[in-house]
Amino acid sequence: MKIKIKQIIRWEQLRDKPFYEMDATDEIDVVALMYVTAPEQDIDNSTFETFQQVADYAACEKLSKDISRYLNYVNQFYPKIKADDKPVEDSKDEDKKDEQIRVSEIATGLIFDGVDANYLLNDAEICDLPMLCKGSEMKMRREKEDSRLWAFLQLQPYMNSKVKTTTDFYPFPWEEDGKPVVVTDDDLAMAESILNVEKEDNNG
Repeated sequence: MKIKIKQIIRWEQLRDKPFYEMDATDEIDVVALMYVTAPEQDIDNSTFETFQQVADYAACEKLSKDISRYLNYVNQFYPKIKADDKPVEDSKDEDKKDEQIRVSEIATGLIFDGVDANYLLNDAEICDLPMLCKGSEMKMRREKEDSRLWAFLQLQPYMNSKVKTTTDFYPFPWEEDGKPVVVTDDDLAMAESILNVEKEDNNG
């Protein structure tokens, strides 16, 4: 059994909850997964409501076991989190710690960041998402650091003599030693505003 990312997204849309909340003992959850993973010719554009009426509920028990076995299989490929690697909560986001993150939201962000949509939706598995998200974050950091370098070189003649490096000019959150690595939207917005100095200077 293999569950594609696009099938997980369809399941989340049907059940209106994140995939990690799927209960293999919940009949509706299992039937919904059966519906989104069935061959298109078997569904023939039937609605989920219609499918529920004709679904083979005797097969649900077997599918439930298959789901549990598959999830146990993919779980072994998730990166092991060390105690020191646990994410640090941002005080601004304390009210959001129970926020439900869906696979559909992660996939949307990855496609926006340049991950091939066909690969992501049809070939990747849920255990591949942490690796892809890490790669996307590394790409974002590199781009920010490259833009900062060019802004630094342009503005260097007008800077205080104490500003000797790009990190003196503007340290990104992931470069500040001894501080929790929490990259917020405000951090990125501030970085964007500083790096836009270069564009404004070039436009006169």
